[in-house]
Amino acid sequence: MTSSRTHRTRSGRARTARSLALALLLPAAVLGTGAAAPAVAAEDAPPRLSLPDDVPRLDADDPGAPAALPVGWSRAELGPSDGPGETLYFSYRRQVEGSTVHVAASTPGSAPGAEDGFRLEVTAPDGDSCASDSIVRYEGGGIGLLTLGLAAGPGDPREDDPSAAPCAETTSVRVTVERSAPVVEASSPLWLRVVEESPLSDADDLPSPEEEPETGPVDVDGAARELDGATDVTTAPLLTTGIYRGTVRVGGQTAYRVRLGWGQSVAVEAVVDGLDEDALEEAGAGAGIGVRILDPMLAQRATTTDAVLGSDVTTARAALPAVGYLQRYEAGGPSLPGEHVVLVGSAPGYDGEPTAYPVDVTLRVAVTGPADAAGPPYATEPAFLLGEDQRADEVLLSPDGAGASVARLVTGGALLALGLGSLAGGAVLLRRRGRGQAVSSR
Repeated sequence: MTSSRTHRTRSGRARTARSLALALLLPAAVLGTGAAAPAVAAEDAPPRLSLPDDVPRLDADDPGAPAALPVGWSRAELGPSDGPGETLYFSYRRQVEGSTVHVAASTPGSAPGAEDGFRLEVTAPDGDSCASDSIVRYEGGGIGLLTLGLAAGPGDPREDDPSAAPCAETTSVRVTVERSAPVVEASSPLWLRVVEESPLSDADDLPSPEEEPETGPVDVDGAARELDGATDVTTAPLLTTGIYRGTVRVGGQTAYRVRLGWGQSVAVEAVVDGLDEDALEEAGAGAGIGVRILDPMLAQRATTTDAVLGSDVTTARAALPAVGYLQRYEAGGPSLPGEHVVLVGSAPGYDGEPTAYPVDVTLRVAVTGPADAAGPPYATEPAFLLGEDQRADEVLLSPDGAGASVARLVTGGALLALGLGSLAGGAVLLRRRGRGQAVSSR
């Protein structure tokens, strides 16, 4: 089965974070059968998502000579357990004194549905840990992208001495990616991203963080607009408040973008009309529908509910709290302005086999709250360093604004497949709130 249970260590207060649900939870896993997902013929495979390919490729298996991470995207190869490259060593040198360094690592795994996992850690040069997290997928858990994101920099400005955090004032940080359970016998491609955020010039009068939102019906009016999603997350169609109609195939997912400024939140509801008996048989018994909202570093921060397709109208929902600077010190990790990703996906049925059956989905999207054009008072403007000599007031998926060149990450199945649970006997909503991620102080 797939496990999206992760553990993060960071300085400051211990908090409980919501689940990092980027791995596919097949119905077989929920039912406890442990069956592996069958292979799908290439011509029948659902569309797959893609990440930047035209980026620096790093050799990082020498602990004495850590590879220098560039700001922006890069790639490496994570070796098998107990083999060459099972631990990768990187370093990143700050370009802005006292900044927060955001680091993300993502892999589709060594093979679709195969066991895989890794641990990501950011440390100060003296070895003091600043933040760490780990994720694992077990055999038969499905095909999905394993993603971790960390932030290292000043501590909570509400504390007495934010500069006391281990990585608050270092000129550089070390980044380590290493194999964790389970045992992996093959190499996995690894994508990394670094975004540097300027320090605050004044921490007074920052908006208080919000509580985890409830998922409910999305209140929005208007006619539905035909708009299919895309496989390239960097150039996916842009959504605003409104109603959209598209298609997703069982076993696959499709991507949209939504732009959020400081103080804005988003809620998304996916509605699928009831399917007749023949359609349900073609889609696969137990096939599900779900929505995910990923932050600009491609980590999930939203509250979600998923559902199983049936003869009645089915809805799946996701909601994200308002983007705010102090939100990063609460459950869920950094809250950054910019291009978020809305993923709509359909999990295979009880047998775990993607059928590629097209499911018509109506998306109800509500972006709420006024955007604070000024944002937090940063010492350096624009606040975010996205690439070499590329600064912006928000975190864009492609720093040049034109979309990076992309390549398929896996040769079979669906990348970034959504976690959609099901139980025998009918449509059951799976509530994902505050589970699967433990936070401890250090």
